[in-house]
Amino acid sequence: MYRLAMCHALCEVRSLNGLDDMKITRFEDIKVWQLANKLSSEVSELVKTFPRYEKYDLVSQMRRSARSIPSDISEGFGRFHFNDKLTFYERARASLGELRNHFKEALINEYIDEVVYERYIVKMNEIGFLLNRLMRNVRVAGIITKRKRKKEEVSPRKNLIMFIFKKFQSTELTHFQAEPQFQSVALPSNRND
Repeated sequence: MYRLAMCHALCEVRSLNGLDDMKITRFEDIKVWQLANKLSSEVSELVKTFPRYEKYDLVSQMRRSARSIPSDISEGFGRFHFNDKLTFYERARASLGELRNHFKEALINEYIDEVVYERYIVKMNEIGFLLNRLMRNVRVAGIITKRKRKKEEVSPRKNLIMFIFKKFQSTELTHFQAEPQFQSVALPSNRND
């Protein structure tokens, strides 16, 4: 059942990858991971041009946030439960937002120009779009799986209620007619007429 649900979760990503006839069995097959990994490599090359005094500040932060995106995607892919997967995909999205902020800082400090900034923003927007799509599909797959499990599971309480209901329907209702247990008694009024 889990594999079927994950198939539903990744089918849209497969079509974005052009992998409709291929099963995704490794995180390397996912387009969003491929793009994030490529972005990480490009960021590592880009920050080499930054000033030396930024080596332990902005350069380090940009490298770490860029590396965190594909790492979290791959770790999320390896998780079994849907909520665990979503947690890591959300972390990847948060790291993407952090990287966006660092690029803005690099632009403000004039370490990169507007053209380079816009080129990387376009790449990060594409990764963000695919990551959101992947997260949505995992959520949908989790809901579908949960609904299927609920249909399959019948609680003992529900079985008892259904048994009583069926028994009650098959029984003659004549001897179940309600008889008044309490008689109404007229109370003397204390009013002086």
